[in-house]
Amino acid sequence: MKKIMKYMLAGIAACILTACTSYKTITGNIHESVATMFYQFTVEDCYSTLAIGEHKPEDGKMFVVVSVSIENTYKGKLSLTDHHFQLQTLSSSDDEEDSESTASASSDISYVLPLSGSYLADELPSSYDLEQSETKKGTLVFEMPATETVFNFCSADYFNYGSSTSSPSTGNTYFVQITPEAR
Repeated sequence: MKKIMKYMLAGIAACILTACTSYKTITGNIHESVATMFYQFTVEDCYSTLAIGEHKPEDGKMFVVVSVSIENTYKGKLSLTDHHFQLQTLSSSDDEEDSESTASASSDISYVLPLSGSYLADELPSSYDLEQSETKKGTLVFEMPATETVFNFCSADYFNYGSSTSSPSTGNTYFVQITPEAR
């Protein structure tokens, strides 16, 4: 009986310790603030287009433009890049008979980082600093498959536990599902 109790206590301790180091997937909605460990972001608007000025996407693709606001909730200056955000496709299975699963994630999930360049006047820079409590608004431009209609706008917590040479750890991940309208 003592052995069983000892293993049960060890198992409970392991579960509690594991829960302290596990991370979550957090979902939000368009026009709703999503709080990360260091900042909160809000997807204000999104749309798709086949041209931005003289820029055109590759054949079979479209531009997806996401307007976002980011507020530094960290207790100090925060350095961000446009690569803190990505856009993921949400593909249904190839089976056309299952039309109800068009927004469900599958093994076809792929992601892209924002395009760098001068597509729009209000585009977020490739890197920027935010002072404590400062908010920055702007757009991010992604080139996505033209056959897709639903996407996840994503971010994640990244941090180092010590030296700058160690690989960053990933914490919670954050998703806002968007359905851009064509413009």
